[in-house]
Amino acid sequence: ARDAFPANLVAIRAPFHDCRLREYQERMTDLARFMAMIAASVKLNEALVSIIKKHGNAPVITCGISLGGWVTNLHRTLYNTADGYIPLMAGTYLGEVFLRSSYRKLAGQNALDHPETLRDLLNFNREFDSVTSANVHPLLARYDRFIEYEVQAKSYGNHPIRTIDFGHVTGALQAKVLREHILDVLKTHVLTAPAIQRKTIYT
Repeated sequence: ARDAFPANLVAIRAPFHDCRLREYQERMTDLARFMAMIAASVKLNEALVSIIKKHGNAPVITCGISLGGWVTNLHRTLYNTADGYIPLMAGTYLGEVFLRSSYRKLAGQNALDHPETLRDLLNFNREFDSVTSANVHPLLARYDRFIEYEVQAKSYGNHPIRTIDFGHVTGALQAKVLREHILDVLKTHVLTAPAIQRKTIYT
């Protein structure tokens, strides 16, 4: 149904996502590589938003699921140059994913022995909260064992959250539900909204 609405879709592939799963897992044993993967994705998002806005005045939306959702939230935190943000199954307490969720089993002992260091490096909830634009429209899965609902829902303060009664993988497979959320945000909040005052936190 891609012709059902007038929009251009640009899909970004994060670093280390063009290899086999085993190779990806080996590369992700280093926290620096994990952080570089996210940082590069955010910078690429910003480069694309900047280029698109130079050549037109249509709204630009940043959206992603899981890892892409973290990138979406971090782009809003650091740049806030898109007109809307739709993070799917993600939050701002990234460190908690490796300390408290089922992903804990993937964290090395060094990380588990220094939880506050991991939180300082990966959580960005305070910086996210300092962006006051009402332009984030999250979706979380109630039974997600990785992006835990009770933990990550706190990321969004007073911003409304759409909740679906699925887990992480089962939620990701609900293409129709996710698509409806995205289209609803576009129609209700973005395409009909007045010009958004943009706030740059860091460039």
